[in-house]
Amino acid sequence: MLYLMTMKMKLWIWKHHFKSKGGYFMKIHFETNVISGIFEIRNIMTNQVYIGGSETNINTMQTTYFTHLSNNTFSNKYLQDSYNYYGRKNFKFKILEICEPKDLLSLKKKWVKKTKSNDRRYGFNIARG
Repeated sequence: MLYLMTMKMKLWIWKHHFKSKGGYFMKIHFETNVISGIFEIRNIMTNQVYIGGSETNINTMQTTYFTHLSNNTFSNKYLQDSYNYYGRKNFKFKILEICEPKDLLSLKKKWVKKTKSNDRRYGFNIARG
């Protein structure tokens, strides 16, 4: 289940026999991995954390979130204000857990509870999960 093949492609090869040609034909199909999971964005100066999740591609979340933060357009005011004050160099992105998309919500709640990230003293999350 832990298929940490980040940003890699699966290569599937099927052999097809064509009777009319009397030989084999190799069809190569590339399939992008869909990796869902839970991540954190941590302010290393205050140790406050934001817990997030992605159903489709956790690998792109770092770029997406930090783009919004640097453009001052992130929807979470607490994280945005901290980012504006401390700057990009004081924030780290970390993947906490890879999971199936169906387990995402329960795992996010688990991590929010574990890190107390919905308590302003410890984090930036608004909800409990």
